[in-house]
Amino acid sequence: MRGLSGGTYSTPNAPVKTAGERPASKAAERLIEVDVRSRPAGIPGASGASGASGASERPETPETAGPAVVFDRATVAYDRTPVLTTVHGTVETGHAVAVIGPNGAGKSTLIKAVLGLAPVTGGSVTVFGQQPARARRRIAYVPQTETLDAKVRVTVTQIVLMGRYRWIGWVRRPTFTDRAAAARALATVGLADHARDCFGTLSSAQRQRVMLARAIAQQPRLLLLDEPFTEVDVLCQAALLSTLATMRAGGTSVVISTRDLALAHLTCDDVFLLNDPQVTFGPTASTLTHYRLTAAFSGSEMAPLQEATIAAQ
Repeated sequence: MRGLSGGTYSTPNAPVKTAGERPASKAAERLIEVDVRSRPAGIPGASGASGASGASERPETPETAGPAVVFDRATVAYDRTPVLTTVHGTVETGHAVAVIGPNGAGKSTLIKAVLGLAPVTGGSVTVFGQQPARARRRIAYVPQTETLDAKVRVTVTQIVLMGRYRWIGWVRRPTFTDRAAAARALATVGLADHARDCFGTLSSAQRQRVMLARAIAQQPRLLLLDEPFTEVDVLCQAALLSTLATMRAGGTSVVISTRDLALAHLTCDDVFLLNDPQVTFGPTASTLTHYRLTAAFSGSEMAPLQEATIAAQ
């Protein structure tokens, strides 16, 4: 991988209520848009088609024939105004790529372009060789903490089971396999003891971990993380980074939007460095240079960033 370049959420049905779980509320139906838009056409609930029951897990074969994401001199817009221009870079299978830039530089917009939720007005963005919207079922997305509705009245387990919809469909009940996958995911993020808790009663950091568990249960080929470690303590960070390393070893590609340069240096192969509206892409060590960081960030933001870089090195 080498290159250098010059919402609201909704689901049509609440999670299936099962024995011992609280019913989902209307607020839950607005939680995650990606679940709806990633629903494959061949499962129940999609234009009346029928599909697999999800009685067994059948992870997709790792994508070995090509990269996970390719930006080919893409221009990405927001409200018809170009936010990022001439984005050029490749996310290889099993690699981790950081998206770094100051507030308002377009980090979330770049991630939304991969999801097919931000219009590409020039060049192209392809995901597993397809248009982004056609590849959503292979993608898991963990949004920023502040976008999550703390008032949603569903259990932690119900949230994580949303990640299993691609396996079980939208009208069938979760199987033992699905519940086992959800339980493993919660154990991975250290929240096994909170499985029956109401999602809205958790702390902000715990809610972020629940959403990562939901992504793990989905078994994605591409994982998108938008500022995932903002409110997570050091011990939890270590556990989550270990989980991401395991997923990468299995062929999952990871894109992380972050302002943590130490995280980028320690865990990411390459970096998109955003400097409104230009984007630089390349290997982490050669891209996060003092010159480029100074051009992207203001003076008041540079000191802590440099300290993080020195610590990582």
